[in-house]
Amino acid sequence: MALSSEQIEAIRERIDIVRVIGAYVPLKKQGQRYLGLCPFHAEKTPSFSVSAEKKLYYCFGCHAGGDVFSFLMRHRGLDFHEAARALAKDAGVELEPESENERRRRQEHEELSRVNGFAQAFFAHELWQPAGAAARAYLGKRGLPEAFARDRQLGFGAPSAALFDYLAAKKVPMAQVAKAGLLSDDGRRCLFEGRLTFPIFDAQAHLAGFGGRRLADGNAPKYINSRETALFSKRRLLYGLDVAAEAIRRAGRVVVVEGYMDVLACQRAGIQTAVAALGTALTAEHAAAVARLCKEALLVFDGDSAGINASHAAAEKMLASGLKTLVAPLPAGRDPDSLLREAGADALRDRLAAASPAVEHFLGTAFAEAEQTIEERALHAREVAPLILALPAGLERDLYLARLAEKVGVSVEQLKTHLRPKETKKRPPSPPPITAGSDSSPSSDPPRAPAPPAPDAVELEVLRDLLLHPELKPKLADLTEFCSNPMRLLLEELATTTAPNAEVLARHLHDPKLVLRLSGVRPYEMEAGEDVGVRANRTFDGVLRRLKRRHVDAALKDAKTQQREAKERGEDTTEVDRRVQNLVRRRMELKRSGPAVSAPSN
Repeated sequence: MALSSEQIEAIRERIDIVRVIGAYVPLKKQGQRYLGLCPFHAEKTPSFSVSAEKKLYYCFGCHAGGDVFSFLMRHRGLDFHEAARALAKDAGVELEPESENERRRRQEHEELSRVNGFAQAFFAHELWQPAGAAARAYLGKRGLPEAFARDRQLGFGAPSAALFDYLAAKKVPMAQVAKAGLLSDDGRRCLFEGRLTFPIFDAQAHLAGFGGRRLADGNAPKYINSRETALFSKRRLLYGLDVAAEAIRRAGRVVVVEGYMDVLACQRAGIQTAVAALGTALTAEHAAAVARLCKEALLVFDGDSAGINASHAAAEKMLASGLKTLVAPLPAGRDPDSLLREAGADALRDRLAAASPAVEHFLGTAFAEAEQTIEERALHAREVAPLILALPAGLERDLYLARLAEKVGVSVEQLKTHLRPKETKKRPPSPPPITAGSDSSPSSDPPRAPAPPAPDAVELEVLRDLLLHPELKPKLADLTEFCSNPMRLLLEELATTTAPNAEVLARHLHDPKLVLRLSGVRPYEMEAGEDVGVRANRTFDGVLRRLKRRHVDAALKDAKTQQREAKERGEDTTEVDRRVQNLVRRRMELKRSGPAVSAPSN
């Protein structure tokens, strides 16, 4: 349920920002301010300042700043509503009761987490019992000692019957076990039987599900995961993020690897910022999750062809989310785990230190051969172009386009013409049923199904401005009166849901690149001494004026058309004349109220 602006302001006014931030950052009073080491980047001299009077924080080193809401959002990876609800009780602000949907969703998550918790206790225990001997031998082979395995809560899937007996003793019905995504298709076996297990947590530290590594030979997949549930989604979750989040915030960088064992090997080697997708390609949601914590991503994927392709696809997602993206290529046949075991931590650290910008790297590898056919140059251009186009419009993108054009041997304008997205081919719709009086022969060129309606360019521009300020979410519904129907539906859901922005955007926008770009919008970082609430309200007012003026302009154009047509027909125009006059007056009032400026780019 959406929080009102009055509730948000009450929380901001009543909360003790020094005490809240002081729970995470040791602070010392110096004059009217409190100083400490910034939690968002590594530093030895305190440059992180908190003002109890202004209720703001600011780092003079990395320029992170905001109010108590933005601090929790950035430090704990919460969305605005989660941060507000976390602070409301402490501030003594009564929130509206949960809606029925919210209550059901919370209870379902708690139930799933509870079942996963019992399963995790069983798996962790069995790893150190006789049945877990093969799993322990595998960990020893991979160089993971017992203390580290226990700390990372690794486990073993003993025979399913033993797990089912354990869960029955805990009064967990099998229906709940199935709902938690732990059972085979026939419901007779645990998915993780005979496998090394890895617990996977979400951003709120809920035990969302598991990954499992096959230990015996066979045709079964080497790695599997819990089935998709309301709590477990491979598109959103990253293995190791629960452990790495604080280190990522401090370093300002995330190291993305391919597998669970790569993450653990990196952590053992002191590279605490490593995370991995759950056996699937990196998604826009993954990129958005790490973009909330840092500004730079370093991709360290396997050195085989599959790893190279995966790093290329991952780089496009990361760039589209606004992250500076680097690539650290590994030798063919190596992954971070094997490189660490065979060559040591320094070998991997050297690779990380030599990482190059993703576009630079893939441009270089694509055109490494001096002599290439026209077909090869065209193919490589099509492969590299999505990375360049994922960059924000500006000098960097233009320079890379010029470099690509030079390598291909065409002008920049020719290159841009050929790189414009082509219309996606769709299967022709089935011919309509033949009815009485219709032509029995199907059309030779059936009409193409129209694209789903989407917000127009102006609405997308103001949407980007609004996403810069998560605290505006409760007010988004106030804009819907002046929007198109697609934009109205999008704003209504953004204003009321607790789902990640990326999920909501994907449901309403049908351009994957647009979803990636908007999902990567990060909260506005204010300048020193700037009031984030004032900035947010100014942005909202500017957006509202812009939408109102556009709404009035459209109504005025329509009224003038009616006025002209009525005059041509010789009809009485008194009523339409009055409407035109009112709209002209309203337009002048909006023009005098101030410019409808966009929020600055961050």
